[in-house]
Amino acid sequence: MKCSNSKRLRIFIFYLIAILFSFYFRFLSPEWYNQLLFPYGLSMIKDWLSGLGPFLGALVVLWIFKPERRNTLFGTSKLKSVIMAVIPLFIFTIIGANNNENINIHLYGFNLGITITVYCILEETGWRGYLQDELRNINPVLQYLIIGFLWYTWHLTFLSGHINLINELIIFLILFAASVGIGFAVKYTQSIIVAACMHMIGNIIAFSSLLKQSISVQNRLIIAGICIFTWIIILIFWDKKILNQKK
Repeated sequence: MKCSNSKRLRIFIFYLIAILFSFYFRFLSPEWYNQLLFPYGLSMIKDWLSGLGPFLGALVVLWIFKPERRNTLFGTSKLKSVIMAVIPLFIFTIIGANNNENINIHLYGFNLGITITVYCILEETGWRGYLQDELRNINPVLQYLIIGFLWYTWHLTFLSGHINLINELIIFLILFAASVGIGFAVKYTQSIIVAACMHMIGNIIAFSSLLKQSISVQNRLIIAGICIFTWIIILIFWDKKILNQKK
């Protein structure tokens, strides 16, 4: 099914807002942003601003055009969505995170957990909460390819001074594969929080410089492993009606 002109316009407006925010915070890197400080180790929440573009883009489009929606914050199960979001917060708090601000490692770990969770929810409100919903009637392969490509270009890694075509291709393929995996989970649960949780795994393992500075590779793998294991169990039992029908 082809995209209508109104759908193309909505996607254009969404992505224009998303990419402008990304360009401002990721590429221009304004001085006020770099010097933004908060007490109690909460300066990390300024990272929310770089993930605000997809969130605001989605809100603007949904507010102006009011397209039909299926994907929501909690999806088809508020309880299971909340449990999935709480699990990494609990693990981050227990394991803790090192810092140079003389803050208790467990409090800092909790702050990290909150920060990364909110950041991923902001991003995923755009990519899966809006865009995947908007493209739901087109071929799944094309759907995930479009989302993966827009997600890749939004990061603006190709504007760095040391561009490497092989690295850029690898990043794109990772984001395309992530779009497929997250996409299937959201199609099943209709939950933005589920998308955010799955998105979080890549940040925990490899992509968050903040986590790399604060938590060892071993501990990050432990956090990711526990999250993946518990989330899979939750997803298996997400919809008991479907499960019972298959018996």
